[in-house]
Amino acid sequence: MTDEHRPTDAPSRLAKKASTARSIGTWTALPTMLVIGLLGGYFAGAWLEGRYGHEPWLSFSGMVLGGVASVRKVVQAVQSEQRRQKQAREHDRATNPRF
Repeated sequence: MTDEHRPTDAPSRLAKKASTARSIGTWTALPTMLVIGLLGGYFAGAWLEGRYGHEPWLSFSGMVLGGVASVRKVVQAVQSEQRRQKQAREHDRATNPRF
């Protein structure tokens, strides 16, 4: 490699590292989203049980609703990350054609 190619490689490497860091952050946040949704739903249901009665049903219903909301959010995050990775690959192919 000559020196004239190095300045154009540096932003590419930096962008790749940033993309990798973003992907790691997204994939590690997914289990947290699931746990928070389940626990949040359970505790909201337990609070409603303490306020209105209906012993096991509100905490169970809250946990189910929190789980459904969490799964929905995880699916959206995965789809968004997949779209972002696909766009990055297409951009790389367009800017760096391989012969």
